[in-house]
Amino acid sequence: DYYSFVQSKGSELKALEGKDKTAAAHEEALKKRADVNAPDEYQQAMDILAEAEKNMNEGNYKSAYSWYLDTTSAFEAALDVTDVKAQDAADAIAQAETSLTEAKDRASELGLEENI
Repeated sequence: DYYSFVQSKGSELKALEGKDKTAAAHEEALKKRADVNAPDEYQQAMDILAEAEKNMNEGNYKSAYSWYLDTTSAFEAALDVTDVKAQDAADAIAQAETSLTEAKDRASELGLEENI
């Protein structure tokens, strides 16, 4: 009985460790607005999280731990999509700034500074 208790407690603590990692990944995803920038990936992570929580509440700690690991990976995937979109936006802004500078230079050459 004691061995069974120790094994169960160990599984519970491992699941709680997985839950903590998931919570950190979730917080980071929200901080970078993955819920807005990668809604499909974020929703998938939330669906997996619901399954992890269900298993945790039912005392199926080994399964909960596995689901928490999957949830963490899903949040990281949402972050990857968000990072790509952020880089795309930064590139577009840089291109727009370059184009504006070129337009100002051309307007200056033509004496149209007031119209820029």
